[in-house]
Amino acid sequence: MIPCRSHSVVIMIALLGCPVVVAQQEEDEVSLLDRGFVASKIYATIESYFAHREAIIGLDLDAEYKTYLSKALAAKGRRDFDLATFEFVAKLRNKHTQFDDQWLHRQHGQPLGFSVLPVEKKWAIAWDGGDRMKRGDVIRAIDGLGIDAFIEDKQKYIGASSVRGAQAQVFERPYLFPTRFTLELENGRRVETERKSFDRDPRPSVEGRWLSSDLVGYIRVSSWNDPRHEKTALDWVRKLRGAKSLIIDVRGNGGGSTPFELIRELMNVEWRYWRTSTPSFIALYRAQGTPATHLRIDSDRNRPRAAAFGGKLILLVDRSSCSATEDFVMPFKDNGRAEIIGETTEGSSGQPYFIRFANGMQLMVGAARYTFPDGSPFESLGIEPTIPIELCLEDLRSGVDPVFEKAKLIAGAR
Repeated sequence: MIPCRSHSVVIMIALLGCPVVVAQQEEDEVSLLDRGFVASKIYATIESYFAHREAIIGLDLDAEYKTYLSKALAAKGRRDFDLATFEFVAKLRNKHTQFDDQWLHRQHGQPLGFSVLPVEKKWAIAWDGGDRMKRGDVIRAIDGLGIDAFIEDKQKYIGASSVRGAQAQVFERPYLFPTRFTLELENGRRVETERKSFDRDPRPSVEGRWLSSDLVGYIRVSSWNDPRHEKTALDWVRKLRGAKSLIIDVRGNGGGSTPFELIRELMNVEWRYWRTSTPSFIALYRAQGTPATHLRIDSDRNRPRAAAFGGKLILLVDRSSCSATEDFVMPFKDNGRAEIIGETTEGSSGQPYFIRFANGMQLMVGAARYTFPDGSPFESLGIEPTIPIELCLEDLRSGVDPVFEKAKLIAGAR
């Protein structure tokens, strides 16, 4: 847009209606009609596709919707509408049921510039792009509000399958923070913070290497969002095929598309997948007052490939390992094929149903509910490691990775 510096330019833009500015203003607003339309589509979609309703004890969806609709129609601007919608969808307590708005990320999504981990029931700095804080510094308050109270206030906007999951994601939602705020650390220091862009992690999404030549291989996968990530991981498995032990690190991997080919490449014994249930509505039955039913799909048994990797397999997981990553890990836990080290995974997977609105908003609704092959519950509970290891503050401050060190010990790399 040409800066309005002279009177003639101002007059010309005024005569032309200053379309760029008007477009921005219109984008920042959501008409009453559009608010009602988006809200009603969200409610109708949840009614039809949400597979987890029976697990939410005490949920009165109609009452929650009426409260939400009142807030949505009275919202002052698009951000307030988004927050009201976040709060409503979060009532469903399901990580795979989410509302999002690309406008909110553009206008209010400037990164925090630091990352935080829950360690020893505290909130500790894991990384600071401005070098103002050290790893392991503990946050005591934000803008004078105690950290626990701050987290409790913000987690109501976050769709998660557990309280643990909602709390951990607060620092992943920068639009819930002021543009400028003050961190008070446990050591008494105050750190003035402004949200802005910072350098991203330069590491590739998938990387591999030998830890011990011809004995122990290591592959890290941070995301399944791109099909090329699975292909690269497969390439590394083939390069490291001669290893006696293979460590695959999926900590922090929030999912994407389930890497079935990678599972098959690593699975040298028979394996099973999730049991699945999904809503099944038949109009005539509903008209006759028959309760809603669920289509239930039992777990299939899959035979191993003759050429699958046959060495010892070790998987590294944490509380952020979610969705397609849990799809990847679960069969190895179920049949004992792999040693699994780290924290219990997040506890949410399933095939979401998507709606994309013309204004950049979108909704996904968890349309499938999984249980383990033996029928035991998974949602909100996660996959427990075979060797649980929790990070402590001293590990964070010293730069020691106890999960990785344990994996190397078991693999024979040290």
